[in-house]
Amino acid sequence: MEAVGMIAISRVAFDNLWKKEFPNYGMHNSSAFAKCLLCVKFTTMLQRERRSAERAKLELDMEKHLKHQMSGRTVYYSHRELSTSSPSLYLSFIHDAMDLAKTIIPRLCDKVKTLMGSVQPLPLKVIGILNHGHEPGVVAHVTVGGLWKSDPNYTITSIAKQLRDYENFHTDKKLGDLHFTDQTFHPLFNVLMDEEVFNTTVLAKKRQSKEEFFQMEGAENSELQASTRIELVARGCCKMITMSFLVVGHTHEDVDAFFSKVNATQAWKDIESLPHFLAVVYHAQSSKAYPRVIQEVTDDKKHVKDYMEKITCQSAPVAIRFYMRDNIPVYQVQENYGGEWVPPYGRTVWKRCEPESETNFQVVIPPRQDPVAKGLMCPYAKKVEILGYIRNYITYKKEMQLKADPTSSHYWEDNALIQYWTNVSDVFQAGWPSEENQPLQESFWPSTNHGTGYSLGGPSIENLALVLHHGEA
Repeated sequence: MEAVGMIAISRVAFDNLWKKEFPNYGMHNSSAFAKCLLCVKFTTMLQRERRSAERAKLELDMEKHLKHQMSGRTVYYSHRELSTSSPSLYLSFIHDAMDLAKTIIPRLCDKVKTLMGSVQPLPLKVIGILNHGHEPGVVAHVTVGGLWKSDPNYTITSIAKQLRDYENFHTDKKLGDLHFTDQTFHPLFNVLMDEEVFNTTVLAKKRQSKEEFFQMEGAENSELQASTRIELVARGCCKMITMSFLVVGHTHEDVDAFFSKVNATQAWKDIESLPHFLAVVYHAQSSKAYPRVIQEVTDDKKHVKDYMEKITCQSAPVAIRFYMRDNIPVYQVQENYGGEWVPPYGRTVWKRCEPESETNFQVVIPPRQDPVAKGLMCPYAKKVEILGYIRNYITYKKEMQLKADPTSSHYWEDNALIQYWTNVSDVFQAGWPSEENQPLQESFWPSTNHGTGYSLGGPSIENLALVLHHGEA
């Protein structure tokens, strides 16, 4: 107010003046969730700025930013169209994390006093994956939030799992659909994936060279993710891999639409266990989304450090691509959308290249073995708060059970949930052994070009060229 020559007043005085003089006017509540922060910044500054010279500079900067994001959007749309029109040659899928604090269990629509306050429910970490032109169309990777440190290892594990699932997926209904969950092998997931609680949901538990394009959110620690991409090329799993960095908030509306449907269901439906949350994910799309539970994370940092240099760039590129040249995996960078790839003949980061002749080198690929598992955080960082929430929830369900008819289905569903969360509480209280440096229970590498064949005659990812679209931070 002082900037325009008015006397400053307190917030209380402002609110009183607002209610008295302008009772029919309200203030629009806005959120920057899933929006481009630069666009929000420019729009806010233009609303406040009145100087013509400064406004002209802001408008020019915003125009440059919009042209930049449109170039990235065009690249992504072209990759998506290639995957849809030529699925035998290309594979494109979006890989994005669901950034919502509402992905928690147990979650009740009605507010319960005993479940409010300092206690904290069990958080869930959700990644949405949308395949273009390939089945399954929508996949969600779900795990308990906070079990692993926030680093690229979880993203790498999720992508590797998706590639394996893509190879094994089949549409023959006689053989069944893609598994909703894998067989549990960890004490925490043994109780979270309880068979009896699954029976209370509409979801039945089951045990049982192209180019690839990814649309991903977040470019942090992209060097480690690039190391995994170049190894997929070296092992012959993909013909070419390209990572593109797109502008956050402009190119992932389709996966955000899936997240919004999951969030909308949570607004009116009680979600009181992990199986119930998986059922919500499954029915979020009319064509069905396939939820998968991640129970272990690979330690890829340790896996690649002995035979691969760190990928470095002088400036922030818009894309990096990897391919084999003269039997050596190399990479090139692109500084502008549609620009040249440099250096012209690529640069290698592979440490172990033995001379095959005076002019040629043969890359030495380590024996095909999965990376080791990355240990779970133990004791769990939020164990005390979560245990308090679970115990309050159990007390609440017991009180509701006393009011219910013992012959009703609600009574026995509550009884199953009470036992379910009692078991979860016992596991949290006892803790679990560290699993660091242990062999992976699930395989890591896709089976393509490794002599293992394909189960159920699923599609191969051989000769797929992988384009990974990241969002700029």
